[in-house]
Amino acid sequence: MKVFLIGFMAAGKSRFGKKLANQLGLPFIDLDEFITTETGKSPADWLVEKGENFFREIERACLMQLIGEERFMISTGGGTPCYSDNMQQMNKVGITLWLNTPFGQIFQRLSITKARRPLIDNDAKIPDREQVEFLFNQRLPFYQQAQITIPAADLDKATALLKSRKAD
Repeated sequence: MKVFLIGFMAAGKSRFGKKLANQLGLPFIDLDEFITTETGKSPADWLVEKGENFFREIERACLMQLIGEERFMISTGGGTPCYSDNMQQMNKVGITLWLNTPFGQIFQRLSITKARRPLIDNDAKIPDREQVEFLFNQRLPFYQQAQITIPAADLDKATALLKSRKAD
């Protein structure tokens, strides 16, 4: 089984994905961590140093490398499904699961996190709500292409749905 966990930044994909992968007996891969290991630079570093388009090419190459694996749960970056034909590729080879976390909850998490997020960082050190909401709304059509939508980290529902898919 190949599962791709998608959703906006700070939706809880990595935490949720680790738990879900454990329940399903799948190896868990955080795409951002994989990129860091493979390239020696974090996604944030790539974004700051080379820009988003350059980073998305690296991210896509890493995603395509992982797609060849036999079974996994991959927690993607928030923008992964929105670049090139990544979403179509993920839908073709596996199951896409959108962790649909409400925007208010996401913005609250982003407001208190210390993590670097170059796409929304600013001099005030507090994300601009309109800027974040604009990016969120830009990405929604891609997230809505997921085969399964799970509201705000409903682990039991996700486990049941994926186990039923596994049986097919």
